[in-house]
Amino acid sequence: MHAILKWLHSGQALLDAQPPSTGGIGELRRLSLDALSDCNCNGRLRQQLAHATTAQQIWQMRCEMYQAIALRHCESVAVRRLDALLPAFESWLPASALVPLGSGAHGCRQ
Repeated sequence: MHAILKWLHSGQALLDAQPPSTGGIGELRRLSLDALSDCNCNGRLRQQLAHATTAQQIWQMRCEMYQAIALRHCESVAVRRLDALLPAFESWLPASALVPLGSGAHGCRQ
């Protein structure tokens, strides 16, 4: 019995010793707002991003973010900025959802 308890506690110690996941939802919000930092998009989009409570909510605003960035700069800048966000979402969303915009399979309508 002692060996089993020791084994169970050692597993918990390993979990406790691991670093926390990448920054949390606040970090996803900050990165998304940073992508829009020099864009003249409406306040509604920024407000929605600032109040998002899940990674899915932020991810669903990607098309609006794309449009705002593309209007300010160009489509290639929008693609580059939003594709740069992919690694931050890796631990939050299924891999099947993390399709780079550069692949042409992103589902945004212009």
